[in-house]
Amino acid sequence: MKKRLLTAALVLCLLLALMPAAAAYTPEDCVNYYGGHDWQQGAVVVQPSGVLAGQREWTCRRCGRNGYTYIDPPIRAYEQFYDVDPNCWSYDGISYCVKTGAMSGTGTHTFAPKGVTTRAQIVQILYELSGAPAVSGGTPFRDLTQSWYRKAVVWAYQNDVVSGTSGTTFSPEAPVTREQIGCIMMNYFFNVLKLKQQWALADLSEYPDGDQVSPWARASMQHAMSMIISGAEINGVVYIDPQGDATREQVATIVAEFCQWAFSVNGRDLYHQ
Repeated sequence: MKKRLLTAALVLCLLLALMPAAAAYTPEDCVNYYGGHDWQQGAVVVQPSGVLAGQREWTCRRCGRNGYTYIDPPIRAYEQFYDVDPNCWSYDGISYCVKTGAMSGTGTHTFAPKGVTTRAQIVQILYELSGAPAVSGGTPFRDLTQSWYRKAVVWAYQNDVVSGTSGTTFSPEAPVTREQIGCIMMNYFFNVLKLKQQWALADLSEYPDGDQVSPWARASMQHAMSMIISGAEINGVVYIDPQGDATREQVATIVAEFCQWAFSVNGRDLYHQ
């Protein structure tokens, strides 16, 4: 009897040894051993205002990880911008980007969803998503003539998010193409967020224009087409349209999909639901 009790105690000790210590839980422990975090009641850290959402901060009782959820703003995107249709396919993306401050209107009451997005604008969006960090130094680009995007381009260049259109030009006012935005978003994913691939690469040959993706963009577009960029349907056929300009509503949708994907992979769940 004593032997059985001793054996049972030994087994229990071994099982406990395999479990993480209470004082040393990690976010990975919560996922691997408990199937998720144990969030305590959240506290409001940012009050909603105008079109901007508030934020509620949550803390896991086990590992101490912080997570955030948005508090809907008092003014919805379609209420502020008269050219935004709440029933349109792109509304969720526009709403997300407006309430998070990633994108603003082109005027007080206009968003211009069909308008073209420039290279400077997409870089500015990612810069804002990163908290607009302080920058120093410069770039080799001689065509950065506007102050509103200069810091963003410097930051993006120094963090390997973007390269130039030549050794000395960035072409900030040029429309950003679908393959350019694919490269920029994936560079941000890997080089700034430091996240790892957890998905199968898209087969570009499945698209009628897959061979039209530029050689320098192919690797990034294999990633992007599998996670954040949808094909463009024309007469019932889905194309990549790699050199096509990305409209503001397309960019809003891509950025929203990207954020919700990026902040949920690798156990990060920055904005948990």
